Amino acid sequence: MDKISAEKQSREAKKERKEEAHVKFEARREQNRRRQVYERRRCTRQMSSYVWEKDDRTTPHPLIVVKQWIFEHTLEDNSIIVENFSRKNCGKRDHCDGGIVSYDIKFIGRNIMNYFGKGKMEVEIEVKGIPKGFFVVLCSVQEEFISQDPHISLLPHDCSENDFILLSVCASNTTSIDHISVNDWDNNAEFLRLCKTKTSTVKNGTNHHYGSFGYCFSFGLRNNYGLDTSGRYSYTSYANDEDIELQPVKQYLSKNLLLVYQTFDKIIAGISGKLQDIGKTLKFLSNNHEMLDIGENDSYASPLTVHININAGTQDLHCEKDVSYTIIHVPPQISVESYIIFQFQINEYVAINLKCDPGCCFAYTAYCMTHRQLGVHGDNCMNISTYIGKRVFNSFKQSFWRKREEDYVKVKSWMTFS
Repeated sequence: MDKISAEKQSREAKKERKEEAHVKFEARREQNRRRQVYERRRCTRQMSSYVWEKDDRTTPHPLIVVKQWIFEHTLEDNSIIVENFSRKNCGKRDHCDGGIVSYDIKFIGRNIMNYFGKGKMEVEIEVKGIPKGFFVVLCSVQEEFISQDPHISLLPHDCSENDFILLSVCASNTTSIDHISVNDWDNNAEFLRLCKTKTSTVKNGTNHHYGSFGYCFSFGLRNNYGLDTSGRYSYTSYANDEDIELQPVKQYLSKNLLLVYQTFDKIIAGISGKLQDIGKTLKFLSNNHEMLDIGENDSYASPLTVHININAGTQDLHCEKDVSYTIIHVPPQISVESYIIFQFQINEYVAINLKCDPGCCFAYTAYCMTHRQLGVHGDNCMNISTYIGKRVFNSFKQSFWRKREEDYVKVKSWMTFS
């Protein structure tokens, strides 16, 4: 009987310990959830300050901070760390031009090391062949180049001297936690549909946007070189966005981007909400100030602007003063052997060429990494890209201030005559 009683007491004690551990786990999870909510709100307020400053030169470029413990536990073997940044020829083309950035390689993780042969000028990385299926490019938060740039803002702002800044993250294959199903892209049929309903924004045969070529069909917000009929807003939507024939395409884009965000979050938890953090700020200000509606307030899968690029590339290496990370995804497609080659130039001696097969996705800071889309393969090969450009941000900012000043005049007039 004593043995049976002892076993019963042991089971009850074990059950109590298990319940106590579960309560503590739930408390920690709730604490983390509240901290994440606070962090998102704080970051939104932090980005709002750039809109409230009337000076057009103070455009933000948020960069994500990666904590040291995350690097040591999950990223180190699949990382490249760079240092000694320098920038030249900034603003030579126009006010959005970021010039050319160069840096030295300080560290290469063991899962990436085999790609860097001695004396190699161009390092060819086939993303699908990387162990663990991803790699990141980082630099130290102490990098002087970062701290002295007035455009750069860190997310979160409070960080330790041993933390890192995310310059790029690349995944070999998109994976879903919600079992999202997306059909393969029909390269020829969808290309014909887009040609019929949209106009490509690429001006082939010119020096348009660093020598871009191919086709780019854009959706969402764009800057407007004039004002709308109200005389307030200098931004608008791309033509035919609401065409009924294009609604399946827009749903396709949203599903693919949701897959991309979930994939990035599996590599570094929580980064999907920060890659285009300024977009949430603009949506928040838009809704609160009754301006032109620019989308849902907190939906990562419906960013401000999305582009479908077909047979597209860029001739010139460059950086751009965007206000967010650029995200690129090569979705599964019917065309056989479709892939793109995307190049990051480290310095004048070393460049990394990424071979991105269908399923591959990556994000990078176009302001701090010299880049170009070097090549495209396959019949009407397609990729999806999204970013928030400086022109769109400035157009929103100017519209925001016009609306505020108009409201101020109305209030002042009301007070005078009341």
